[in-house]
Amino acid sequence: ALQKSLDLCLAAMKATSGSIMLLNEDGELTLAAYKSLPAKTVMGFRRILGEGIAGWVAQTGEALLLTEDDPDPRFSGVKKIRDAVCIPIRDENAVVGVLSLNERQSGEGFTRSSLDFLGPVALQIGMALTRARLYEKIAREKEKSTAIVESMGESLCVRAPDRTIIFANSAHKAIFGENCVGKHCYEVYVGHDKICRSCPLDRCFETGDTVRRSHFVLDQLGIRRQLETTTSPLRDADGGISSCIEISR
Repeated sequence: ALQKSLDLCLAAMKATSGSIMLLNEDGELTLAAYKSLPAKTVMGFRRILGEGIAGWVAQTGEALLLTEDDPDPRFSGVKKIRDAVCIPIRDENAVVGVLSLNERQSGEGFTRSSLDFLGPVALQIGMALTRARLYEKIAREKEKSTAIVESMGESLCVRAPDRTIIFANSAHKAIFGENCVGKHCYEVYVGHDKICRSCPLDRCFETGDTVRRSHFVLDQLGIRRQLETTTSPLRDADGGISSCIEISR
């Protein structure tokens, strides 16, 4: 996605080369996407905050326009640059990287208008990057949680208000079958066609209480088994009870 964003920026500005650099956990800029850069530049590229042009932009959060006719004295010791722009990539809170484009093909050179155009583009890149990192974090946490649930020896399931089983771990499926998800618990557990009398989920949904009980069920082979279960409410973002989780031993 970052390479595509860079390619679009290069095409829009008719630039010959460029890069997207991102700050890592150590506060260093590393190359995340690039095009038409010298191999010696790419290999092992790292910049600390404040180092060079990109490091200065990342540290200060200010965009730079660099031209041969109007050189920036702050970078007199840096290799001479004929035509380039360097833009901070931000999320909502801070600089997360730098977008750098070099030498327009038209020969017209970058201008202040180039900065005005690329600023919002860099912001969109930063927001998209933040969302992608958030989704990745959520996916990792979900994977971790699923692994923990699947490794449990106890049977665990989640049921909706209409008693549909919407999730079951491996231990639950071992008792009631792989196809129990999507079915009503009263069908799966006791072979009924309606909600059982004194169903513990009634109290769970109505009061938000955790309910513990001992009861008999039929496993996938039709064998009667006694289970000790604990049923607790699961709440949505608004605090309402959206489902119930049940752990059985």
